[in-house]
Amino acid sequence: AAPANNPCPILAVNPNLHRPYAPAWNLSIQHALNNNLSLQLAYVGSHGEKLLGLNDANAAAPGSAWETFNAATKSCAPGAAPAAPANTSCQNLSRPYYGKFPYLANINEIQNLDISNYDALQVTLTQRPMHGLNYLLGYTYSHCLEMQSGDWNGSTLPSDPYNPRADYGDCLTDVRHSITWSLS
Repeated sequence: AAPANNPCPILAVNPNLHRPYAPAWNLSIQHALNNNLSLQLAYVGSHGEKLLGLNDANAAAPGSAWETFNAATKSCAPGAAPAAPANTSCQNLSRPYYGKFPYLANINEIQNLDISNYDALQVTLTQRPMHGLNYLLGYTYSHCLEMQSGDWNGSTLPSDPYNPRADYGDCLTDVRHSITWSLS
């Protein structure tokens, strides 16, 4: 039969999955301005590596849906105009695992493909008890980068399964400027 069937998608786990890790580091300098007031400057960073993410291990070749299917030779050749309806036969034939598993479409696989980075400059001014009053004033300038924002409930596939790192960018939770203050 022609490969125009509607194969089903499945979820898989890469058999060579590694443990994700995220080392963190910091460097800080503190200076006492007087007996009750101090200023601290700190650089804080972390880098997540081998983080878990989803990717389609059986993605169709780009542009394969616009090829023309030859039923006699069961092969595809360029020729369909972009305005034509997508050709699922050619799309399915271009999948890497079609020959072995023709009933599978997307094999959404959990892989170690995501990374993340966080860098921050933190400034803290601390007033120790003086006349019954103390406070802490903090400012943080930071930048968070990652490949996939969110959690597994809203997990999405990379926009390009052949280049997942193309989705590397600002985190959804990226807050560049943050000020905190506590008074007691």
